[in-house]
Amino acid sequence: WQDGLSNVVAPFDKLRVPLPGLQPIRKGECGEGIRVQIPPNSLVDQNGQPPVGNVDIAISTIDLLSPEQMPGDYTALTPDGETRVMQSWGAGYIEITDGFKHYNLAPGAIARVEIPVDPSQLAAGGVLDPTIPVLHYDEQNGVWIEDGIAFLQGNTYVTDVTHFSVINMDVLMVN
Repeated sequence: WQDGLSNVVAPFDKLRVPLPGLQPIRKGECGEGIRVQIPPNSLVDQNGQPPVGNVDIAISTIDLLSPEQMPGDYTALTPDGETRVMQSWGAGYIEITDGFKHYNLAPGAIARVEIPVDPSQLAAGGVLDPTIPVLHYDEQNGVWIEDGIAFLQGNTYVTDVTHFSVINMDVLMVN
């Protein structure tokens, strides 16, 4: 099996060593992944115009065991400008388009995002923090930016966002 990036990956149902916390996925099911709740009439393009018709929403959960899926080098900036290294507990990507136009949340709009704790982190058996920093990836500067807090609900971190991008739930560590 390959993950689309030439990485050889064993399917979860064929792992030689069972990992605690990983549930077998039945054929045709994806398992838990990122979820987003977008309020009505809250999307706009770069000119502030709402979509005229239907939009396409691409959302994906990043597999932390496939490092090529995560942009950047795990460098993060705190709100006070300090550089840290992040350890991800779960990440996902949200993109909304209608052909060639990209849409994001209108100024003042807020969407709810839920990202499950990555199965590899659950398998490690560590304690899940009740709150965790939320980061988004700044593509222009190639760094993760801390911009919120997520709250643990079950094995999922929940946060409110003001824009869509690559979103990450992380513990920030000093180099």
